[in-house]
Amino acid sequence: MTQPFLKANERIDGLPSQNINIIQNPDMFSYSLDAILLAHFADVKGKGKGLSVDLGSGTGAVGLFYAPKVTGEIKLVEIQPELAEMAQRSIELNNLHERVSVVQADMKNIFNEIKPGSVETVLTNPPYFPLTETTKTNIDKHYEIARHELMINLPELA
Repeated sequence: MTQPFLKANERIDGLPSQNINIIQNPDMFSYSLDAILLAHFADVKGKGKGLSVDLGSGTGAVGLFYAPKVTGEIKLVEIQPELAEMAQRSIELNNLHERVSVVQADMKNIFNEIKPGSVETVLTNPPYFPLTETTKTNIDKHYEIARHELMINLPELA
């Protein structure tokens, strides 16, 4: 593991049992137990040698926690530049830069970067709160995008 460059308010959290560490900033977004469980219970398709994609990856927790289960390439897709940049530094921190990469893009336009039909496994912990006239969203924009259907809704994601 390389020494990371941490910015203000950042910390390193992780799973010691997997030797995976994630750079996070609780003022922006931090992964929670659902990311750990998703990565743990996600089945490996085929032999795990194909491309895996984590849509809406945030700081990269799901994809990075999934990485020890497969030998293939993993792409972390994140629309928010600050979170994508933290994910990239976490990739470097875990010495996974040879097979894990970040695509900083809107997942609605991902077919420009990832060819349809080329993915073996898709992981996602999508925004799950629909927007209605009475929806109370998070004040913080990072949490708001991660938790509420602002950028994409579940039918669009599917």
